[in-house]
Amino acid sequence: MRRFFRRRHHWRSSKDASLNYPEPRSSAPESVEGRVETVSECILAEGCPSPPPRSPRRHAPASVSGSAPASGRVSTEDEDAAVSANSRPIATPALVKSDPVHEKEHYPDGPDPDLGEDPTFVSQVVPQPQSQDLKTSVEPLIPPISSNTTQCSVCDNTSQKSLWFCGVCKLAYCDSCWETQATHRGKSKALVPTPHEKTPLDIAEKVDKVLAPTDDVQKRVKLHREDEDTAWFGIERPSDSSPLLLQDYGRLNDFLDDWEAKKEFPASASICSPRTPSLVSFVGQTGAGKSSLIKLLIDFASNDKQTNYSTPVIGSRTEHLPTSEDVHLYLDPRTASTNRPILLADCEGLDGGDREPVGARLKPRFRKEDEHAARNNDDFFKRKRVVYECPLQWSINEGKARSRGVAVTHVYPRLLYAFSDVIVYVLMNHRLIEQVFEKLIGWATNAIETSSNQPILPHAIIVLNASKHDNHEGFWDSGLNTEEILASVSKVLNKNERLSFWAESWRRRGKTIETLRDLVLCYYSSIEVIRVPNDQMPSLVHEKVKQLYQSVSKACLASLDGRGRARMVLDVQDLQNYLRDAFSVFATSLNASFDFGKASLRNAPIPAGFGANISKLLLAITNKWKDNPRVSADQILTELSYMVASCIMLDIVRHKNKGTALEIFPKYIGLLDDVLEPFYEEHWPCEQRNPRTRARCVNVRARHTKGHQTVNGKVFEAGEYVSEFTLDEYRKDFLDNVYCCLVKFLSRLEKELRIETKQGTPERLVASLIHRNVVLAGFFRCVDPPEERGHTGPLTSQSACFCCLLEAGQYPLPCGHLLCTECVMTFGRVDPTTSAVVMQECPIGGDTCCPLTRFPAQIRIKPRSSGVRALSLDGGGIRGIVELEVLKCIEEALGGNLRIQSFFDLVVGTSAGGLIALGLGQMGWSVAECIAHFESLCKVMFTTRLGANLAIIGTLVEGFHHSRYQTEPMERALKQVFSENRLLFGGLQEERPHVGNLPQTLNVAVVATSVACNKAFVLSNYNRPADTDFPIGTSYSFQRPERASQELKIWEAARATCAAPQYFTEFHHEPSQRSYVDGAILHNNPVRIAELERRILWPEFHQPDVMLSIGTGLAGPTDSATITGYAKGRKKPRMLSNWRHLFQILANNMELALDCDKIWDDYYHFAAPSISGLSSKRLFRINPTIRGALPALDNVRCMDELRRDVREYLVTAQPKIAEVTRQLVASSFYFELDLVEDGILDRDKVQGRLFCRFPTQSEELRHFGAYLAQRADTEGQPSLIIHCYPPTKPPLAVVPLSGMIESMRTGKLSPQRLSFRKIRATTTIQMELQFGENEPYLISGFPRSCSVPSNSDSDRQPSKHAYQSPPSSANASSPRSRGIDWKPPPRLDSLPHIDLGHYADPTRTLGGRRLSSSSNRDGGNESGEYEW
Repeated sequence: MRRFFRRRHHWRSSKDASLNYPEPRSSAPESVEGRVETVSECILAEGCPSPPPRSPRRHAPASVSGSAPASGRVSTEDEDAAVSANSRPIATPALVKSDPVHEKEHYPDGPDPDLGEDPTFVSQVVPQPQSQDLKTSVEPLIPPISSNTTQCSVCDNTSQKSLWFCGVCKLAYCDSCWETQATHRGKSKALVPTPHEKTPLDIAEKVDKVLAPTDDVQKRVKLHREDEDTAWFGIERPSDSSPLLLQDYGRLNDFLDDWEAKKEFPASASICSPRTPSLVSFVGQTGAGKSSLIKLLIDFASNDKQTNYSTPVIGSRTEHLPTSEDVHLYLDPRTASTNRPILLADCEGLDGGDREPVGARLKPRFRKEDEHAARNNDDFFKRKRVVYECPLQWSINEGKARSRGVAVTHVYPRLLYAFSDVIVYVLMNHRLIEQVFEKLIGWATNAIETSSNQPILPHAIIVLNASKHDNHEGFWDSGLNTEEILASVSKVLNKNERLSFWAESWRRRGKTIETLRDLVLCYYSSIEVIRVPNDQMPSLVHEKVKQLYQSVSKACLASLDGRGRARMVLDVQDLQNYLRDAFSVFATSLNASFDFGKASLRNAPIPAGFGANISKLLLAITNKWKDNPRVSADQILTELSYMVASCIMLDIVRHKNKGTALEIFPKYIGLLDDVLEPFYEEHWPCEQRNPRTRARCVNVRARHTKGHQTVNGKVFEAGEYVSEFTLDEYRKDFLDNVYCCLVKFLSRLEKELRIETKQGTPERLVASLIHRNVVLAGFFRCVDPPEERGHTGPLTSQSACFCCLLEAGQYPLPCGHLLCTECVMTFGRVDPTTSAVVMQECPIGGDTCCPLTRFPAQIRIKPRSSGVRALSLDGGGIRGIVELEVLKCIEEALGGNLRIQSFFDLVVGTSAGGLIALGLGQMGWSVAECIAHFESLCKVMFTTRLGANLAIIGTLVEGFHHSRYQTEPMERALKQVFSENRLLFGGLQEERPHVGNLPQTLNVAVVATSVACNKAFVLSNYNRPADTDFPIGTSYSFQRPERASQELKIWEAARATCAAPQYFTEFHHEPSQRSYVDGAILHNNPVRIAELERRILWPEFHQPDVMLSIGTGLAGPTDSATITGYAKGRKKPRMLSNWRHLFQILANNMELALDCDKIWDDYYHFAAPSISGLSSKRLFRINPTIRGALPALDNVRCMDELRRDVREYLVTAQPKIAEVTRQLVASSFYFELDLVEDGILDRDKVQGRLFCRFPTQSEELRHFGAYLAQRADTEGQPSLIIHCYPPTKPPLAVVPLSGMIESMRTGKLSPQRLSFRKIRATTTIQMELQFGENEPYLISGFPRSCSVPSNSDSDRQPSKHAYQSPPSSANASSPRSRGIDWKPPPRLDSLPHIDLGHYADPTRTLGGRRLSSSSNRDGGNESGEYEW
């Protein structure tokens, strides 16, 4: 023992006495001018000088890593408790002033760390409250440690391979010297409060780096700079009286982009599997050690060979302010490459008050540096950026609502509690354990009633940080700790004021609260308490942090399992979308409630298909009647059974399925199960009602986690889900009802087909009339009575055909209903004069559908045999006038009397091209009208803000408004030009635009970019399946909301597609909760989107008839630049924090996206091989070359000059224009095969008729005929050349077309009859239009195989249109199908309520309502018969 103390004394005295007695800095102001002590002081300084050099000292051999911990850092166990002078908590506690004189009086050689606590010395080292005036620190008594240590601190022996670090001694020992230390011997360990542990040096180094962060000011500023990239969301506080801004910094997008780029999937995981992250939120007191724990979790999981993962900034010993602001997000290295990554959220401390954290104070400085860098460098670098911001309307009032504390205690808990899987609550004051649970429950109380239908309650883990060692058995056992602490606090549950208040509030709601655990489980799924020691035991720190991670992982798996049962497992993109919705909800009011169920339908709409359409109808009915206490799920399902059975009858007839109802119906049971199960779990709300207000609980069975909640989130009663609706019982009733109805419908169908007057009527037509007259009339009259619609209009869907439920709706009627092609052709009448289908009334609602409708309505359907012609328009600001001049030139080449949109089926545009597409296709403007509107729009849109042109003030103006040009004049002009209220698709609308005297049917799509996910969105005036694979790797989303109230208006689509960053503010569409910027960011040339949309809409055509892409100009030879960038032609953009992310997108994508000709080349090389040598006659790109430099996108004054340059170019480009017009003319003809009777079939003989796309007796047909006659006079007589493919000589047939063209001139089209023989039945045919001896051009839809269809083939296959039905909806049964356990009822009369005659009764009721009598429009009578 004497030798031990001699050795210890020798080390202290001989090696470096300064280690024992560091001279503390005085608390007086620094006398040295320019000296900077802390980062916060550095904020106001010109530079960031390094801290002044400290007194030189030599470290013991165990020293490492230049971080010097402070001996003055102590834990705050309690005011009466003291800790060792050498201990440091895993936190940023208050600093302690040291009295060197007093210390020297008692300990000339300083306190011996091995001798434990001395009362005299410890009395001088008591915890002190934080103070803004406290800026001193104490030099460390602990020599630093290093992983580079290669020798023992005692014997200097370098031969030993194993060196161990002692956290109490703060020295490294070899194996032999370890046991020579008295304190390391087993019998001596009880003499000290903290055991001397053997700790591997690498573990000790990692702990030391976290618990002893650097004090170097420059390094700390750099850390804060890097930490800006990890910010997730936070609160921006404007300097004026405007509302606070809740901002999303795009951190989730960073993870998504990184994962997409790296493809870090394990070998066993599917590449297509989405990543479903778990969110672990660290909350608690300021300085409690949240950031330190996150850094330890990440550092312990990383090694030198791995990627450097971001970690939080740890508070400095010399700082008295909170470290970081807002909520930061970090990635767990262990799960980073898996499909279930864990995200660690670091929330700003709860008790930081209104003091600005260091990160917040540094933000203005970083912004100035960014602006300076942006002025001198076009390569925008990634920094903290805002991808979305939402003003907090409730913060408009001055005072407390605008404080930082409100955001931390109200806004952040609402978001983190709703979306977190685990809440890790970190505290330092361990003795006052009651306060620990007060804070934990109080934090959740601010959030529990601000969300409904929450899939899971988060798991809670309390971390008692910087715990001092205790010899009590089980002190470090989390299980025993949890039970003992819960039991001890339960004894005072009813004595503690706050805990007893919360317990009593739950008791009033019917919850049994006897223990503290009962109370905690009202807010959390589970509770666990973990102690983490101070720095004297680095090995135990490592062990407990590892245990913390294991507990977090276990809780995340349990949470994921719960989300799976709740049918709400969110991937990264889903999490971002839901979070954006929550932003909007919480921004309106602190009392608002976020409904996960509504967000689910908005972000993950029900897909297409028979079963999906049944679900959409069922959900629409439920939303209409769920608040009526007299309407039950049983009544709704009974009502629906008639409709479903009738639709199954239609499906059977349309697909020619043979057999009895008993043989066919089991095939549909799986499909119906897929309807019932989600309805039972996710859509039918709890039936419990508030006894005082009679408000119904809004939570569904799968997400009934908090008890009974009202629509505003208030929990009015505890308890489980309550409903009379049980799946097993109601499933049997529902299936029996559908089966019995199907039997009766098929019997009625057979009876009607036997009636003499109906013999020869197609079975499909008879079934459709039974469906309309017996079912549709009674069903919608009952579930959607006209007298209760109010201003909402009829029950509609923006995606499904509610007439047959078999297909998606494609054609909107003026009343708002959508019909599929089959229903339009069945219930409409083809007008022989226009070839349009005329709908005299809506087959769903009839004359009671809506009083504001405009019937009859005309619908034009693309002929099934005609191919597809697509037009793609680039973006380019004012240079969109180039595209209009090109289109005008093509129109003139076509004779000048035909509108260009008559020659296309699909037009896709971006930015300026999107405005043109909407004008031509949706508004029906001529090119001349479009030019006039485009010029007027440009003059108004590019209205500079006051002061934006000034050198210095312009930066402030653009920074404040986030754009160079005013938003209000732009939106006002768009509303005036495109109309203010017309929807882009569906809804209660006026008559659709006409071209001449015909309804316009051009499909229009514009491209916008989602701010939230850096992804393109297609906004269209047509409908199509949303879940589509992309064969050429171009990923984008198709937006089609389920409700018309969430649909974009035409002017809103225009606003979204041209919201160019820096020029205009982003466009936020409130009903759909989506924000958009210019589509040119990702797809300035949308030709690839046009090709994909063409393939999705018309999959039967493998190649287009025409794909015409028009650009906005190329720079001439005098301009060396070839990239028509956003910033070209104007001064370098100013770097504004709100646009940093958008400019990052520009930096990554703009060079490629704006090189539109390269995009065209890529598309051409992709599409050309599939066209097999015909690409030069189908694929066209026109991009005029302009003399000199291209004008800037906002240079309105150059438009006239630009138009003159384009006209000059087009004079030289006449051969290209002629080639385009000839292909457009040829594609206006299509060939329709004749049907032949079954059994009379010659497979080698082809018969049919040649048609023109222009309707008969129309002005367009006359003008087209006159144009063709003029060409015949100059080029020679037209003829149709029929070849085998590839072409052979001689052709199979040559058919003159002079007679057909002459009939077209008179407006009465006489189709040209064709008859020829193929070489073999499988021969591919090619038909071309040729004038004289000129080059021939392919007509529409060729080359193709002309297989001869029979009548039965025609009946078996539905019409070709945007939605291709499967061979039968019955084949879409789910693997969960339970059809084997269904048995038909023994007798049909066992279900007396199944009565078709009663169903057609107009006085029938639903839920006890008595409907007013009205005339039966279908002629139904009591027996269910109807007139034909």
